[in-house]
Amino acid sequence: MRLNILFLLLFFPLLIQAQNQIIEFNDLTSIIVESQQSNEPHVKGGHTIYSLCFTKNENGDFISNEIVYQKDKKNKVNRLNNTITISKKAVETFLYSLNEDKSQFKLQDLGLAHEKLDTNINVDHSSALTFTKTINDDFLFDIDSFSYCNSFQSIKKHIIGGKFFTLKLLTKEGKETILDISTGDLNLNNPIRLRNYFIVYPMLKGKLPTDFFNHEYFNEDRLLLELTNYLKVIECEDYYYEEFKKQHPDRTHQENRMRVGWDFEEYFKTNKK
Repeated sequence: MRLNILFLLLFFPLLIQAQNQIIEFNDLTSIIVESQQSNEPHVKGGHTIYSLCFTKNENGDFISNEIVYQKDKKNKVNRLNNTITISKKAVETFLYSLNEDKSQFKLQDLGLAHEKLDTNINVDHSSALTFTKTINDDFLFDIDSFSYCNSFQSIKKHIIGGKFFTLKLLTKEGKETILDISTGDLNLNNPIRLRNYFIVYPMLKGKLPTDFFNHEYFNEDRLLLELTNYLKVIECEDYYYEEFKKQHPDRTHQENRMRVGWDFEEYFKTNKK
């Protein structure tokens, strides 16, 4: 097995969601979205931090009407022509997924029809993969499967540089929860980042103005990239399941379809030593 390792230089703190911290909608006061180019190549004082602060109004919606640029500890405010609104329902759905530690997602959770993903896979010639799973509206994107399969990737790589993206949640009590959803190859196969991205995406889809750095992270093209990458990684389980079925030709069609008796982790440990 060949292992390629590139040293990863980080000039931004590793941020993850505080564990076991339940955030109630009535306690949430602000949602802050921050984005920044990493400091590679090095720029004196670092790159500009772009910030959008959404605050709750009397209707329970979260609104923002300005972008704040922070550079060299100085702030510059850009007033937006139109107020950006995140609906109360969207925030409640986001908080439910966050508090439940959601780790399985259907395409409908992400607001995407399976036909669009099928089309994207067919035109993604770089993958050179034929996916053995049937992608339909009931297909589950499981972060645990992604995490496990990712550990068996033959080539590990980290890219120097990248883009940083965080979501901060502030409550009445002054508590702060931060989700890391950094972009690019820098953090692409981090299961925590992918989970956070899937949780945050429906709430921020199409909400970031074009002059906000890395605004395209929450559009459909980026989502398709994330989903396709997921499928490339978890294909390892499908490969071994096909191998398992060939070893047990007496299994019924229903048993194969329902994956009766299939334990990927146990199979891998037993047969791939």
